[in-house]
Amino acid sequence: MKYLSTFRVLRAAMWQVHLPFLASLVIFPAICIYFFLNEPQTPQVFKLLLLLMAVGLPFLIRFQLVLMWRAWALRKVNDVNEFLYEQGPNWQIHDNLPGLGFLGKGKRAYIREILQFRKRNNLWHVPLKTPKLKEEYHIRFSIRFFGGFFLLGVACSLMAWWNPQGILQDSLLQFVFIFIGLGIMAWSSPYLIDRSPVITLSKKGFYSRRTGWIDWDRIDQYRVIHRHNREDDQPDQLHSNMMNSLFIYFKEEGEIKSDRFGISRLSISYVRMDEYLQHYSNGKNRSPLYQLPATMLI
Repeated sequence: MKYLSTFRVLRAAMWQVHLPFLASLVIFPAICIYFFLNEPQTPQVFKLLLLLMAVGLPFLIRFQLVLMWRAWALRKVNDVNEFLYEQGPNWQIHDNLPGLGFLGKGKRAYIREILQFRKRNNLWHVPLKTPKLKEEYHIRFSIRFFGGFFLLGVACSLMAWWNPQGILQDSLLQFVFIFIGLGIMAWSSPYLIDRSPVITLSKKGFYSRRTGWIDWDRIDQYRVIHRHNREDDQPDQLHSNMMNSLFIYFKEEGEIKSDRFGISRLSISYVRMDEYLQHYSNGKNRSPLYQLPATMLI
């Protein structure tokens, strides 16, 4: 079986859970409204029941989708402890809808079987397969990120300059919009022009413009952080309130120094950054997460 990283299975929840849930939130009420408009003679009691179904069904669907996704994730993820940590110690409680726990009974039993199987067969942590990588992997400023801001500045300036249909009637307001647009363009342009590497990963070590080359032996630990802390997190430098960031802790002149890099501005996703760091460093410098017990209240 091909195992996936924690970030990759978490990202899959967008397609397997969140988007279908949002679609159902739109589709079912839309059907309900269409029925009300075209069947005005329907009894009020039936309309009320239909409205309750339109509101409640999306959440029941989400309830089942979450359990299905978690069962899939626990089969595919390479590090069960890390997945459970990222989900939070009480993630399963949110699915215990009052009086409806029987709906997920079979899937909960299946999840228990997966956890028992992985623990019994020493599959709690499985190393990721190493892909074919270049000798050096260069990471630059993201054209998509800064290009988006540049186009926003262009749109802002053009809208104020042309002022279609007199939307901006005040000349001072026009000037402010043009000034803001030109400012955004001036800020983003240097990043679009600069195509030299910001970060370079290789088997020898890690390079950034601020730190220079650092051998992997000098790197104490690193960690990719994707989202904000939860309330249950303990205070720790590696888990600050910064989303999509890479933290590097390295030794220099007998001291441990640190640096942080915002991944959103770079030409790499947080998922690929984490996987490539593991592959190039052989996973030996990755920061350990809090270890959770191999049990869940499901």
